[in-house]
Amino acid sequence: MTVPQYSVSLPPATMLAGRVLMDVHADAPHVLTAQVQIPRFVDSPVVVATVSERSESADVVAGSVGNPGKMVVCWDIDYNPDSPDVTYLTFDAANVTEGEALDPHYASTVSYIVVGELATTSDG
Repeated sequence: MTVPQYSVSLPPATMLAGRVLMDVHADAPHVLTAQVQIPRFVDSPVVVATVSERSESADVVAGSVGNPGKMVVCWDIDYNPDSPDVTYLTFDAANVTEGEALDPHYASTVSYIVVGELATTSDG
């Protein structure tokens, strides 16, 4: 499971940020998906995400480039507070050309920032 690469505390808020490789969805080849494990927040945090289809995403997977000629848009960010200690953010993006499959051999990444107040075990 992927976790954020950066964490900054600005009490009472905490900012988490990172970049993660997206996978082509098994049941929908025009959809990319990624999941990140983060600490639980008091309320749903503010989440900003950008999907990269350019060669700049290659630093995540050496020698990779984005899906050439494809444009994707992030259409769903799901915050799932499953337990008292951790939760999951799921990012979904889709090719804007409806029904056109994405090539799983190219690197697509989602960069994200999450801001909010972290929950304590007594908040759960």
